[in-house]
Amino acid sequence: MELRVSSKNGVKLYSNLLSAETNYSAEHRIKHPADIFRMSIEKLDTAYDDFSLMKESHYFEPRKENSIRNYILELDAFYDRMLLIMKGMTPSVKEDNKDVTRWLKANNSEQYNLFKDSTTKSHNTIRMIANGIKHDTLAVDYLIVNNHKNIEIEGFYFSNIVGDDELIGPEPEIHKLYKDSATAFSYDYFIRYTAGFVASCIFHLNNILFKGCKPESSRFDVLYSYFKKNQVLGKKLFPDEYFSSVASLKDDKHSIVIKYPIKEQRDGNTDAIVSVRPLFKINLRTNTSNNQWPYLKLLN
Repeated sequence: MELRVSSKNGVKLYSNLLSAETNYSAEHRIKHPADIFRMSIEKLDTAYDDFSLMKESHYFEPRKENSIRNYILELDAFYDRMLLIMKGMTPSVKEDNKDVTRWLKANNSEQYNLFKDSTTKSHNTIRMIANGIKHDTLAVDYLIVNNHKNIEIEGFYFSNIVGDDELIGPEPEIHKLYKDSATAFSYDYFIRYTAGFVASCIFHLNNILFKGCKPESSRFDVLYSYFKKNQVLGKKLFPDEYFSSVASLKDDKHSIVIKYPIKEQRDGNTDAIVSVRPLFKINLRTNTSNNQWPYLKLLN
């Protein structure tokens, strides 16, 4: 997948939604699909700005954790709004179910299934974390890893009870084991993965709704700004993340080109990390800390 976002001409999905001769949003009593898309990107951009700002704050600053949680929830909401756009481009029926997923399955299953098939893999982790934030007891913990070149890499993980005696560690459904070690997200991986997810949703929804259309271009500054801020330089990934999909975001004249999924090429023995420094929180009830160390078994 390759998505081009221009500083002058925006992105095809937005231009197509603005120029579409027919939409059914009024019949569904929802906002115009172009307005839904713009609102979704504006909310995403605001949440990312907060996440990016708080990334530099102290590890135990409560707003730091909240910014990560809020960004995840906004990414998940963005996905649901893409489905709402699809509904707004689909003719209404007499019985209009407010559950957009059920409605699309019943009334536009072909396009719905195409979108799900194209985006579910990248969405699964975001949906899993979002559900854990809303319905479970996921918390955010932090760590610093010095990689195989002794470069300091910061990251975080979603923690939960993972063993006896209230052992706290990375939630295994989210952070898969790597060579018998618990894992985490580096900031660089998380930013490039989520940017790829957003780009993939935009690209595939446009292809499903408007394949072959050549609309008049419309500027969309906030979307260009969002991807511009997501550009990450260098290879600041944790060892397992070289085997996971990320996005490449590169400037091309007055555009940003996002390619997803790609895998970052390893530059040496990336498993040979030098150190791990988790930043554990004290349980205020027991005044103790019982924690699992991510990447501990990779230490030489």
